[in-house]
Amino acid sequence: MKTKHRTHQELIEYLDNPECKEHESIEKHLAECDECTYNLGLNDALMIGIKKVGERSRKLVEDGFSAHLKDEEIRRFINNEAYNGNERKEPFLHLSGCDSCLKDTIAVENVLYKIKNGELIDRINTVYEFIKNFPARVVSINKEAVDLIREAARQGIALFGIAPQFSFAFKSTKDSDVSSGKDYRKMGVKDFKIEVIQPNTNKSIPKVIICVLTKENFKQARITICTEVEQAEVVALENGRAIINKENVKADEIRYIKAEKFRRYSQQRPHRVKANKNDLK
Repeated sequence: MKTKHRTHQELIEYLDNPECKEHESIEKHLAECDECTYNLGLNDALMIGIKKVGERSRKLVEDGFSAHLKDEEIRRFINNEAYNGNERKEPFLHLSGCDSCLKDTIAVENVLYKIKNGELIDRINTVYEFIKNFPARVVSINKEAVDLIREAARQGIALFGIAPQFSFAFKSTKDSDVSSGKDYRKMGVKDFKIEVIQPNTNKSIPKVIICVLTKENFKQARITICTEVEQAEVVALENGRAIINKENVKADEIRYIKAEKFRRYSQQRPHRVKANKNDLK
């Protein structure tokens, strides 16, 4: 036989669409190869079995006999942690029949991978999008998200779009604020405290007030505000305080605010180079 054996993937693709013209060479090969013909039958039987298991599992889900996976069950399944036979079998069978939990499991696995890899801002945006698209599964990434919030705070970044989900951003519970509809949030980061206030106004244009506070002797600070894109500006600090008014911005649209001390180059002390005695000769 001159042609090489077909892979299982090629045989599965052939089973999915045997009438495709691109598969004519596979048919010719199967006519003269007993081993690939056997593998084709094996793959066909496995696909039928998987389909039947999926149909049975889906029926159990629809009838309420197979409960949706809890967050800790999804984590254990992804981490392949120790299961006895039945414990491993139950989530596997449920996932084969529940599109919702399967989608959630894949999303959790993807975000966990991305949190461990990439630049800080990319990881922040990844977690933000996950919370936005899978709000019911935020507990699944609790530890990783909390670590990310702390890491960002050490670099002067307040994750207002993420932190409230994990009880990190203080929100006002004053009756006066609640009754007036005012949205108030506060977070502490390196060298600064940042407050976000959205007053309840009747104007059609939304507005937020951002207060930046510090006990350090800074004259200026660079503030970067990110909704969908970043906008940076340098503000003057009077008595350790700066107030920024932003129109067309809602408090819950702010992903993060970064605060860092700003010092003009001309204000820095010049770098002095010690003279070499040989240069003075």
